[in-house]
Amino acid sequence: MDSTALHPPPLPPESKPKTDWRSLIANGLIYAAAGAAAGWLVMRHLELDGLAALGLFAVFMVSIWLHILIHEAGHAIAGIAAGCKPLAFGVGPLRLERGEGGWQLRWGGGIAGIGGFAMLLPPADAVPRRREQALYLLGGPLSNLLVSVPVLLLANAATPGAWTIVGVGFGAAGVMLGLVNLVPFKTAGWLSDGAGLLLLLRDPERAMDGFRVQQLIQASMNGQRPRDWPLSLLPERPLPASDTDLPWALAEVLMRLSSAIDRGEHASARVHARWMVAHWPHAAPAERPGIALAMAVHAALVEDDLDLLRAWRPLGSCNILDQSCHEAWLDAEIALREGREAEARSLLATARSALPRVLDGGTRAAVAECLDALDIRLLAEPIESRFDDRGE
Repeated sequence: MDSTALHPPPLPPESKPKTDWRSLIANGLIYAAAGAAAGWLVMRHLELDGLAALGLFAVFMVSIWLHILIHEAGHAIAGIAAGCKPLAFGVGPLRLERGEGGWQLRWGGGIAGIGGFAMLLPPADAVPRRREQALYLLGGPLSNLLVSVPVLLLANAATPGAWTIVGVGFGAAGVMLGLVNLVPFKTAGWLSDGAGLLLLLRDPERAMDGFRVQQLIQASMNGQRPRDWPLSLLPERPLPASDTDLPWALAEVLMRLSSAIDRGEHASARVHARWMVAHWPHAAPAERPGIALAMAVHAALVEDDLDLLRAWRPLGSCNILDQSCHEAWLDAEIALREGREAEARSLLATARSALPRVLDGGTRAAVAECLDALDIRLLAEPIESRFDDRGE
């Protein structure tokens, strides 16, 4: 079948990933203004010289990262209290992920649009409740405010000095981060906590779509393969518009594509793959690696198309979670199709060594099956090669 239409379309010039200095400067000014407003209560009592002002700025910048950690811990505590299981955490480039062998720490690189994340999953059979979702979203900002506001008040009452400067810097950073995250906005494909709360209020059904996706991931964590996912969590319904910016629409279609591929339903897989291609030009930078990796898997398992696999595979790196097993496997598929058997074997070994880092048991089982199939194909050498090896 001709798969030309499944190749990645060019991105509009304005949406190509690049450094937007104007946006960076504007966001920096907004954050600085919020921090200054938070610290004004105490700052008006201080007479700072140049060195003290520099120290205050340094404390403020370091405290932002401390408050990102506090923010994600707040989400984690709220999620665990609601019965969710932690899957992964990230602050800056650091990742803490739960794999087959337990928790693992790795350097994951930066994520466009966010400084940290806490990924927790509800039980696969849980009943979604708006109150619990709201508490989870509020957990991050409230933790910042509960920690930072008392510090600011204590700094306001204390005699001006070095510890007052530390208190102002730390408290102002926390108030800023807590309040900014309560503002509804979307950046690089990610919703702020305030935007999530607003969606939960205005369109609870769409907000619950995200809950169902999380339940599917938990089902996979429990070892359930995509082909066995229950229809109650992945109901049949029309695909959303390809240019939608509704949260979880992309995640849901990715789940549908994975399920169709694992069930061997190629016609259904192609329908969802075409949606992915149509969505590509509208996708946020943070969404593109997931789309590209899914399309590369589709190219290998459904289309069996080397050119399509070559086109999507380089675009599927820099995911939020460790995808090194998938990347090595797909690179091995390319190497074998290009006749580089020795390199394919080496990449296959790399993929097998990375298999325990695949977070969920269902995907791990499906990928292991693909690695076994690739191993069989590598053993099926041409007859002439086997004769040559025996010296005949």
